[in-house]
Amino acid sequence: MRALVVVLLLAAGAIGAAAWMLLYADDGAEDAALAAAEDFLAAWERGDWAALDALVADPAAGAGDAHRQQAEALAVDDRDVELTGIDLEALDAGEAAAAHRASHDLGELGAWSYQGTFSVVQVDADEQEWRVEWEPSVLHPDLEEGQEFDRHLEWPPRAQIVGRDGQPLAGEGDVVIVGVEPRRVEDEQEVIDAVDELTPATADEARAVVEDDDLVEDWFYPIVTMPRSAYDEVRDELRPVPGLSFQDDTDRAAASEAVAELVGRVDEITAEQLEDLGAPYEQGDHVGRTGLEAGLERELAGSPSTAIRLVDAEDGSEVSVLEEREGQEPTDVAITVDPATQDAAAQALDDLDDDVGTALVAVDTDDGAVLAAVSRPLGGFDRALTGQYAPGSTFKVVTTTALLEAGLTPGAEVSCPETTTAGGRTFRNADNLAPGEVDFTEAFARSCNTAFIEQAADLPEGALADTAATFGFGDGDDAVYDVGGRLAAASFPPPEDAAEAAAAAIGQGRVAASPVTMAGVAAAAVDGHWNQPHLLLDDDPPDETLPESASALPDLMRAVVTDGTGTDAEAADVEVLGKTGTAEHDGGDDHAWFIGAVGTTAFAILVEEGGSGGDAAAPIAARFAESLP
Repeated sequence: MRALVVVLLLAAGAIGAAAWMLLYADDGAEDAALAAAEDFLAAWERGDWAALDALVADPAAGAGDAHRQQAEALAVDDRDVELTGIDLEALDAGEAAAAHRASHDLGELGAWSYQGTFSVVQVDADEQEWRVEWEPSVLHPDLEEGQEFDRHLEWPPRAQIVGRDGQPLAGEGDVVIVGVEPRRVEDEQEVIDAVDELTPATADEARAVVEDDDLVEDWFYPIVTMPRSAYDEVRDELRPVPGLSFQDDTDRAAASEAVAELVGRVDEITAEQLEDLGAPYEQGDHVGRTGLEAGLERELAGSPSTAIRLVDAEDGSEVSVLEEREGQEPTDVAITVDPATQDAAAQALDDLDDDVGTALVAVDTDDGAVLAAVSRPLGGFDRALTGQYAPGSTFKVVTTTALLEAGLTPGAEVSCPETTTAGGRTFRNADNLAPGEVDFTEAFARSCNTAFIEQAADLPEGALADTAATFGFGDGDDAVYDVGGRLAAASFPPPEDAAEAAAAAIGQGRVAASPVTMAGVAAAAVDGHWNQPHLLLDDDPPDETLPESASALPDLMRAVVTDGTGTDAEAADVEVLGKTGTAEHDGGDDHAWFIGAVGTTAFAILVEEGGSGGDAAAPIAARFAESLP
């Protein structure tokens, strides 16, 4: 009867172990048996495997190792193990039967719970020493000798990235795996340089494979997977490099080489990504490594189905499945990119040196949809969408909008001296420009800094910041927005003094922008509405209406190309609108900008440390305009 009462009380939770011990404090065997059961479960719960081994009848039984293996194999974050009952009927024979419930927190996979039983045995009658009689079934009722736990993940097929026309931009296709065969390598640096220059992989990725001291001489070690079309472009340069080897396969592939630059690539997860993405990702998984494949990883990958299994400890073969959980199917991601425009953007940058940092972004003037985004060098960071630079004189489109709204007209006479002073700081024009009194259209076309600074000084307080906000510029969190999983910037912090206000009026100081945000400025100037640039087709981003006076912007931008600093942007058979920019920055030559539009396609071009926007960026604009479909 006493044993039955204890079992019922523990199972029902009517009294705790402390109360039970008060009822039977005179019975040392009962106290010791219960304490042994509870101490064992407490050690299991806190993951103290050494203590676990000390609490079992046979310390060499492998209890601690088995419990550790379960925790590591299943990636257990935490656990709750409780005693649900103990039967003391056989206490006089030196044994007590206990029951428990174990609940394991598997992170993103949720909780996994089960019930089990074990025996507590007396190992020293004189000292009333009791311990758990451990065997594999204590850890889990189905576990047997020679078995261990395994968490098997089955990822669904990766979803496609499709363009604005619904056609796949990235999906299953023919690829070539570029790798190395150690015994054939003659010059490690030659292999690294070839991979860096001719494939999407970086020198660091190639070096991590080539310089590994544990390589087997006659094995093939993959470095990067390339679309067949991209490989064919560089085949004759890659194949002669001693040590490089190639395997054909079917895998994730982009529709074209130019599209591949934007959508990125899928490859084996890196240690850094494994840390960032966390569970359920594991070493060896394939994930988006660059571009949109990386930025949209969660949407494109979905989540895996999971099986908690028992496997043979020797060969890993499946013995039984303890629990299965369905994953989440991914969905195709539709983006706004137009492959023909993306190809034109890539072609426009082809004549530049491979190591020059450049970006070209094109957006639809009607809705701000990103039609193309190209960054160079290949394999570098995403300048087009995430780079942040002073926009220089391209920001004069914004300042002009504020001036027009304040009453200035394109034909108004303004002064353009060689220098002007604001807040104790002297500002000057490029190339010592000093035409004197000119109409505002000429000042805009020739990008007269001093005229803009003097005119902006008469704007009402906060007027330029308010106008900048109409073009998507902000301060702090308002200055950043998501473009297809990438964070673009359009930053206009409130000027702190007259000198900073003057610098801001010409796109210097603390004003910063990404090429994609400046493409949005060009689109707004043409359309009369600013639409936040976006890359996902189903996005509904915010928009703003420019003041009616901004309708003068297209003519002003056309004058830049016909009679101003952007004459090298003039293209055959198409009318180009534009604005050049030359942006100072710390630590190097000026960055070169050109923003503009052809029809309903607006664009921004950046050439890092290119100097004059008219010299370095405007010719690229002409090539792009002539290549557009």
